[in-house]
Amino acid sequence: MPEVHLVPLRPDDPALGGRAEFVVSSFPCVLGRGPGCGQRLADPLVSRRHCELSLRGGQVFVEDLGSRNGTSLNRLRLRGARPLADGDRLDLADCPFQARLVGPPAETAAPGDAAPQAGKPRRVLVVEDNPDTRESLRSLLRGWGHEVEVAGDGAQGLAKALGWRPEVAVLDIGLPRLDGYEVARRVRPAVGGEVRLIALTGYGSAEDRQRAFAAGFDHHLTKPADPEELRRLVATA
Repeated sequence: MPEVHLVPLRPDDPALGGRAEFVVSSFPCVLGRGPGCGQRLADPLVSRRHCELSLRGGQVFVEDLGSRNGTSLNRLRLRGARPLADGDRLDLADCPFQARLVGPPAETAAPGDAAPQAGKPRRVLVVEDNPDTRESLRSLLRGWGHEVEVAGDGAQGLAKALGWRPEVAVLDIGLPRLDGYEVARRVRPAVGGEVRLIALTGYGSAEDRQRAFAAGFDHHLTKPADPEELRRLVATA
């Protein structure tokens, strides 16, 4: 059976009580502030029952339990249970951890509990100017089996989209040099339907969505996006 070692990314945080890591060796395990939790954190932003780690078909899953300030996996807000992989970043409210999975997985997998499949590997371009978000998306997409290229501004992203010809492009809107709308406007007539354009942005109003679709985007996701929705859109491109 695997163990999950949650290593704090801010080890001096007083809410952690000086602990170098939190070890989960029995499942299910609730993490939070309240009594009865398998692992307790003193941070006031963490809910009494914040999230739960469980085993499903031999794989560790993490699920938010309706916490006040949310649980994020690789900087994407959790909605529903998601598989936890070695090296993933797990944030409970404002408490960041790196997950280390130690030991063998459970031997048998129930057919209905298998993790959702990423589908056929795709060539995916991520255009995002925030370095942390860019690297988190790269790690997430590679973990799903895709080939990933990244760009840090709109002009770079346009050049890679036209030269590398990805099957999927995930673009922020508020980019330096060229914004995401302009990148989409130039990419769409050049490559037609060869690429699925996904806006992943903090701009979430109805007007923002309308502008994105008018520019040539196929889909519009508002940050923090549901990882399962992003996985589905990439897999079905």
